[in-house]
Amino acid sequence: MCGVAYALVGMVMPTDGTEKQYGWWFSESKRYDCDVETSEDFGFDESVAFVRRVLQEQGPFDGVLAFSQGASFLGVLCRLKMQSPDDWPFNFAILVAGFRSLQSAHQQYYITDNKISLPSLHVIGETDAVISCGRSDELASMFVDPAIIRHPGGHFIAAASAQKDGYKTFLKQFL
Repeated sequence: MCGVAYALVGMVMPTDGTEKQYGWWFSESKRYDCDVETSEDFGFDESVAFVRRVLQEQGPFDGVLAFSQGASFLGVLCRLKMQSPDDWPFNFAILVAGFRSLQSAHQQYYITDNKISLPSLHVIGETDAVISCGRSDELASMFVDPAIIRHPGGHFIAAASAQKDGYKTFLKQFL
């Protein structure tokens, strides 16, 4: 049995009005582009505080799963957990289509000689046109012994039989 809690990002990105888009932070003027190197990270501190509050009020949690910009954000939260474990009550991370943030303020979280020791599973789409395999591999390299599932698809949470076996193998260690 699995209990699930989720937190919807509170920051709405401006769009043409047809659909709400959400993000954990913006890289420029209320817009987010994962390929832009910038010193701007509008809303980042508020998102860190929001997730910390959710984890503390609703946790502890066995693990956290995040996708795309959320997985990039989770990579940072994993580093923060290493610095202050009691503030971040979760025991593993699943990062799908994750990447290393290019915001200059975030570079302090990517210390290569001090890898993140939290158990992690990185799910990487080999044909992802949004986040390249190389960028996902770069994030995975920030962790000690990361588990990695590669799938032939693109920018989505893979759930075919082969990937399900990978998820099960990773999650069994926490039962």
